[in-house]
This record gives sequence, C-alpha cells and structure tokens, in this order.
Amino acid sequence: MGFTIDIDTTAVKAKFDKAKDQMQSTMSNELNRFAVLAVNQAKLFTTPNVNLGFLRNSIHFEPSTPETLRVQIAVSAFYAAYIEFGTGIFAASYVPTLPPEWQKLAMQHFVSGKGRGRQHPFLFPAIEINIEKLKERLK
Repeated sequence: MGFTIDIDTTAVKAKFDKAKDQMQSTMSNELNRFAVLAVNQAKLFTTPNVNLGFLRNSIHFEPSTPETLRVQIAVSAFYAAYIEFGTGIFAASYVPTLPPEWQKLAMQHFVSGKGRGRQHPFLFPAIEINIEKLKERLK
C-alpha cells in the first residue's frame, strides 16, 4: 500500500512572486531613469541653433512599466536622422563607425548619398554614455 505526501509551497511561491514584482519594479524604474538621463544628455548635445530648438524639444521617451520592461526613446523632428548621421560623404564616412543596429537605423534614412551635411551626433553618444551607467546599476 502506497502513500502520498502533499507539500504546501504556497508561502514560498508568494515570496517568489513578491521578489519578482519587486525586481520588475526596480528594473522599470532603472529603465526610466536611464531614459530621463539619456534624453537630457541628448538635448545638451544638440546644436543650439537648429530650427530654434525644435529638434531639442522633439526628443522624448515612452516610459517603462513593470509589465513591459521596455523604454522607447524617440526624436520626432523629421530631419533628426540627417543631423545625427550627416548626409552624403559625411554620412558615408561616419555611419560605418557605428554599431550595426545604428548603421541599420541610419540606412533607413538614406536618400541619394548626395547631401552635404556634417553629422552632429546627439542621441548615439547620449545612449552610449547612459547605457553603461544603466548596466552598472543593474549589476
């Protein structure tokens, strides 16, 4: 004749759930902190006289939540990519120095390769500076 032992893990599961919720909240807060810092830094890196501050004012972010754990930084000025990456020969020499995902982003804005605008990176350096800080805080 066999027997069964039932072990109640409800209390342990509740502790794990609470720890998970706390971790997600902490990660979301850190992502939002990263975004605030990166957006502010990017605004400092913009050229002050570009379209009377329209570029600077168009830099924003969509915040993270504990459920999404995703933050999105955006620049809504239609010409932002041309300022960030440059055009023509300037873009051709600058863009290959960027990480692949940034190169892909730059190529989405390629038109003819005949532009003459120098690059004025503002978002890439702000992201790079602050992503390292985020990684350190999350360790």
